[in-house]
Amino acid sequence: MTVRAVGQSVRRLDIEAKVQGRRRFPQDMSMPGMLHAVVVWAAHPHARIRRIDPSAALAVPGVVAVLTHEDVPVNEYGINIYDQPVLAGDKVRWLGDRVAVVVAESLRAAERARDLVKVDYEELPVVDNPLDGMKPDAPLVHEDRRSNLLKHIYVRRGNVEEGFAAADVIVEGSYHTPFVEHAYLQPEAGLAYIDDEGRVAVICAAQWPHDDLRQIAHALALPIERVREIVPAVGGAFGGREDISLQILVALAAWKLRRPAKMVWSREESIRGHGKRHPFYMRHRWGARRDGRLVAVEIEAVLDAGAYASTSVPVLENAVSFLAGPYVIPHARIDGYAVYTNNAVTMAMRGFGATQPPVGYELQMDRLAEALGMDPVEIRMRNLQEPGSIAVTGNRMPEVTSARETLRAAAVVAGWREGPDGWHRPDPGRPSAPYLRRGVGVACAYKNVGYSFGFDDRSTAVVELTLAADGSIQSALIRCGAVEVGQGVTTALAQLAAQTLGIGVERVRVALSDTAMTPSAGSSSASRHVFMSGNAVVSACRAALEKRDAALREESGATRVVAEATFRGRDMRRTT
Repeated sequence: MTVRAVGQSVRRLDIEAKVQGRRRFPQDMSMPGMLHAVVVWAAHPHARIRRIDPSAALAVPGVVAVLTHEDVPVNEYGINIYDQPVLAGDKVRWLGDRVAVVVAESLRAAERARDLVKVDYEELPVVDNPLDGMKPDAPLVHEDRRSNLLKHIYVRRGNVEEGFAAADVIVEGSYHTPFVEHAYLQPEAGLAYIDDEGRVAVICAAQWPHDDLRQIAHALALPIERVREIVPAVGGAFGGREDISLQILVALAAWKLRRPAKMVWSREESIRGHGKRHPFYMRHRWGARRDGRLVAVEIEAVLDAGAYASTSVPVLENAVSFLAGPYVIPHARIDGYAVYTNNAVTMAMRGFGATQPPVGYELQMDRLAEALGMDPVEIRMRNLQEPGSIAVTGNRMPEVTSARETLRAAAVVAGWREGPDGWHRPDPGRPSAPYLRRGVGVACAYKNVGYSFGFDDRSTAVVELTLAADGSIQSALIRCGAVEVGQGVTTALAQLAAQTLGIGVERVRVALSDTAMTPSAGSSSASRHVFMSGNAVVSACRAALEKRDAALREESGATRVVAEATFRGRDMRRTT
């Protein structure tokens, strides 16, 4: 019997436990003998630390320890570059730097003692925007580097000078996008303890627990096998939990003091202590012929990386790929820069470098349409990529490219009509109210699925089948490190498993992400899990069915079958 689970409306696997209050978030958890930990935050965006005096804090009844940089075995971490201190020792580079951690028997004692930790600072000049940060005489955010430039990535295609020479109209514009806060419902919280295997275990909200392991183990100078991360219910992420927040801090407290330690950030601390979407400073120069065909673009984008690298380099890589939009352009010169400042660390956030560029390239398209007296839909239709088109990066667009079809459908719904001379939108005015007009805008954008720049993307899943005596499947357990952050991935994986195995979704259980139990599935980001982890689950299910069928042929009487599969993404980079 064929079971159709994919494409059907099913109840989310986690909804009942959440509605009934049985699904616990990290801040809901506690353990016997648990200590409470709080952060002493930087008092200045850029300052040298002369001295940290914890004596008054240590005198508060109930205070167990005040941890500083001297307590951290390897005082560095970072998702891409180890350039961020666990606890600032020599200087602070933004207001979100952690200077010390106060650990006490009660939260009240910890908070009281936090205000008594004395830190003597020498304030330093502040770099408050990346354009100033690029100047030769700018103060250095990181003194071990020769400049504040974190990364420069460029694209060159064709001959830009020849392209602009052939242009009948050239438009220029400068655009700026701001910091954006993730504002997820659940502020950061974590509980660390030493488990029965002697590992330091961290319970927290995260998007990439297996990469967190690497950073925690590095900072604590432990083999990665001695670290574990468990992700319970997560109250939203949007990219903001890809980086380490408090994981190392609670792990450090639990490991050094040999007692469970818990930390919960307030909303103010959450906004202060985790990164933001990158501000972009963009300068565009675009040229087109009279018929609206684009001939050349020149684009410069400067990203505010904040105080530490975080994911700025991969965000920049993605951004540079998208800065010219979903258009066919024969000549392009594109430069992207990520620059250190003393602002908030910037990081992944919904769209990962593909969200800010449309502000620039779509306003350029509107300006070109206005300069040429052309309809904004028509100019886009004449330039949009099609299957087989070559992007400015040299990538050949896949057969599923459907920009024209999508714009055509949207334009019709919005009131545009295609005539012999192209697309036009009839005057929306009403004779009875000529003073009223309804404004309708049009914009196009595109984004990759999964990681970019040839990243070796992969996901692994394990499927365990429980069989009846006749070999029929009683239930299936999926173990995969894909973190459920509210996007519904656990339900999607269950649907894929159910359809592949030919059983009802109610017979499938998806285990919570626990690095001791679930294999790595990569990050819960980049719109990748249904494709990457979904294919891993489907492959593992097929392998399990083959094992089941073999067991039936051999009449082994097996009641349990386990299979594992890894799905790897394909590098789509193609140059011409």
